[in-house]
Amino acid sequence: MKVQDKLYCDTSKVSVRLIEKSVAKNIIVKHHYSKQWTKVSYALGLFYENDTEHKFFGGVNHELIGVICYGDPIGRHCGASISETLDRTEVMELVRLFVFDGYGCNIESWFVGKSFEWLKENAIYIESRLDSYEGPGLKKFEPSKFLQSSKLFLLFKEERTSVIKPLAIDSQEGTGSMGDDTALAVMSKMHRQIYDFFRQQFAQVTNPPIDPIRESNVMSLETYLGPDLNVFEEGSKHAHRLTIESPILSYRKFNQLQELKNKKFTYKILDLNYESESSLTDAIKDLTKEAISAAKNN
Repeated sequence: MKVQDKLYCDTSKVSVRLIEKSVAKNIIVKHHYSKQWTKVSYALGLFYENDTEHKFFGGVNHELIGVICYGDPIGRHCGASISETLDRTEVMELVRLFVFDGYGCNIESWFVGKSFEWLKENAIYIESRLDSYEGPGLKKFEPSKFLQSSKLFLLFKEERTSVIKPLAIDSQEGTGSMGDDTALAVMSKMHRQIYDFFRQQFAQVTNPPIDPIRESNVMSLETYLGPDLNVFEEGSKHAHRLTIESPILSYRKFNQLQELKNKKFTYKILDLNYESESSLTDAIKDLTKEAISAAKNN
């Protein structure tokens, strides 16, 4: 169809579907003007019916003619620029878009609009901020009780001065020796944290350090909750998963998971208490059976 000597795409022959990130990366690196890939949360493909000019899949009736990718925003104040109540972890940015030429001058805008609809229908994103959270046992303490709280959580002076202080002042980790060959304090009467018993026996160096803050372009703690489907079968059901920025569940995020009004995501609370007459071994076995049964039936 021509409108004012411009060729418009017949959108009745076009569809938008979820695709593998590796497929999207292949197209972006080869054909996008930047020639570069970035961190992506969702990759969607634009498929055209009965197309034979640009083939990436061996499909009979639909061929991939475009790719659109969404990921975390690059700017730190991206969320605040939209609303003062938004954090950058609550916003997704259109990071890559490519459509082959020859499919109409309206195809890109149509693709973006349909991708918005797809995200609203299929993507579920969980609030990830850790500020203003209050829950059982998560109460703010007065500065005068800092020393008492430090002893309660085994936060010693060495950790405050050698680890936390450099992070707060210089935004850098303190320099220390690699590895740990210090003998365990088996004669100490103080209770040790469980992670004190996981010991590093060799030096493993990364330069610069790899972490999700300073190396956010190449590393992420983004975690998905939900079933893993067959990667060889395309479909929007692959997106029926919960996306959280970090595997650490705050009390606020935990409540959000429980309050989700979505039949695809149900939950069951398992009680860790057991009768005093029973043994710990039997209690763990019973808890395992209950967890397996809940996973199969929900």
